[in-house]
Amino acid sequence: MASLLDQMLATLEPLKDLQWAAIGFPKDLQGAYTGTLGEWRFMEETVHERFHRCRSQGRLYYELASELPGPAGPRSMASALCLSKRLLLARAEAALLLGLMLAQNAPEADADLAAALTPEMLSNGTGLMLTRLATFADFRLDWLVLGAAKCGTTSLQYNLGLHPQLRLKSTHSATFSHAFLYSSSRFLPAQHLQREFFSRRPCELKGHPDQRKGSPRELAAPAELVGCSLVADLTPLYEDGTGDLLSNLSVPEARPEHFLFPFLLSSLLRNKPHLKLLYAVRDPLECFLSLSSWRQAQNPWCFQEDLGDQGSAWQCWQNVGHCRLSQALDLACSLGPMGCTRQNLGLLLVGQTSEKRALASAAEFLGAERSFFEDPSLVLHSWNRAKKGRHDRQALCRPELTALREFLRRLFRTEYTKLAERLSRFELLKGSAEELLEMENWKCPDET
Repeated sequence: MASLLDQMLATLEPLKDLQWAAIGFPKDLQGAYTGTLGEWRFMEETVHERFHRCRSQGRLYYELASELPGPAGPRSMASALCLSKRLLLARAEAALLLGLMLAQNAPEADADLAAALTPEMLSNGTGLMLTRLATFADFRLDWLVLGAAKCGTTSLQYNLGLHPQLRLKSTHSATFSHAFLYSSSRFLPAQHLQREFFSRRPCELKGHPDQRKGSPRELAAPAELVGCSLVADLTPLYEDGTGDLLSNLSVPEARPEHFLFPFLLSSLLRNKPHLKLLYAVRDPLECFLSLSSWRQAQNPWCFQEDLGDQGSAWQCWQNVGHCRLSQALDLACSLGPMGCTRQNLGLLLVGQTSEKRALASAAEFLGAERSFFEDPSLVLHSWNRAKKGRHDRQALCRPELTALREFLRRLFRTEYTKLAERLSRFELLKGSAEELLEMENWKCPDET
């Protein structure tokens, strides 16, 4: 045993400065995120630098996750280690490093060390879980459906996924790929996720477009383009109090959970600077109605309260901020190293996410042949579309909602103009900006 330990120690000695990088976003004992944005960036840079140095040594970078007994109860560990390419040897090296760390940092941990470094563990790695790590730069990822909830992203990615040259990857158990970045709570993604994005096997998720794809057509086009969606609240805090601090990286007092999503998105865009982004834009009023109904289907309080009272209707004000998509678009563009140009960002209206002409333009934008969506026999779907017009602006025409209707109109008046400006720069279908501006002028029957 001593000879084996001595050999392992001698092998690991030159690599000691690569061990024990923090791999996961820090949390307190209650599970809440801790730390500042600057601290997160430093931790991310540290683990990336160690990852590449470890790779240059001909080794692999792993996340070590284990639970060891101790005087105060079980201890959970999650750190990054530079270990052997041979998994059994890597587990033995991890066990040794873990035991040494416990012994050096806590004299009472001698019993833990004795329990950890058993002959069984050194021979077969029993009791330790190692997750091999990758980087976003290693991912096979060509396009991304980026957007806000209830704004047509499910329809857009589903219909794009029908194209034989576009493969939609799904990493969420309930919907299509909405949790791409959240599939890992670490600064580096797991290698098994990287393997999934290289895989060509059909997705078995119910309703996924892979279940409807027919035999691949002969299309003289480039190799299959892989994409997924990333849907979350890119909702900054506005001067009038709408929205929240989520994704506003410039606010010093923002709590860590508020910058988790944009921090991860910025990491992805830095590693994939040529990623093509598709964003679906929705009429702000319809977005507000849809989001309110979705979040409180049994009690649509946003239809019943005057939003002039922010104290009693804070969730309604968050919904307003969520549907101010112009600033969310600006924020998304600011996270990438190249900003947004016509080469890497394309915008559609929500009604165009299941419209053949618009999808043909989207396919061409991504580098696939547009002719697939010009087939008259092709059937497209509008997912999550409300029944009986619940989310239509006419839902605000009830007499008891007159005050709310006028209040929302005033709130969103400038938003229509700002969205139209962005659409005119990045629209995939000519005339989309004018179509959005026409939505601003809708009237209730009694207003004509």
